[in-house]
Amino acid sequence: MLAWQWACAWTGRASWRRTTIRPRTSSGPGGGIKETEVSERYYLADAAFLVGLAGDLTLLRTLDNALQSPVWALYLGRKAFVPAEPVWLPGGLRPDEDLMTALQRYPLVGKPRVSVPEQLRVVLEDHNGAEERPDHPISFATREFIPRRVRTTFIPPPSGIQEVS
Repeated sequence: MLAWQWACAWTGRASWRRTTIRPRTSSGPGGGIKETEVSERYYLADAAFLVGLAGDLTLLRTLDNALQSPVWALYLGRKAFVPAEPVWLPGGLRPDEDLMTALQRYPLVGKPRVSVPEQLRVVLEDHNGAEERPDHPISFATREFIPRRVRTTFIPPPSGIQEVS
């Protein structure tokens, strides 16, 4: 079993887009017609996240190489949601830094901002964390998930960043 930890730093730039979904009527499992409901969904658009992993260095190198030269197209959750920019980040593999130090020192990701945020939100997987999120998949076939615990903290943006005018 490999032990690893992940974290995600939010850069604070995004917008929400609302889409009304009008699903088509489809055949149900019994061969009959299954009625579907119209639903509204909210999608995060133009977001920028910095995701960090910590763990076995051999595994991290393998992941770094796979992100740099993916065999298949990458997408975020659904095939329609492809990243607008490459997911691999130059200098992203930082074997001499712990996870929080790497997140604090890596430059802001995403398109240039009008202003640099005062702080960045970081969500860390933590078995003793105060928050519980029921989003750890145990089966994609049956859409089963179990809870995981996380801790949210805030860090200053990397030093030496100039505001974009």
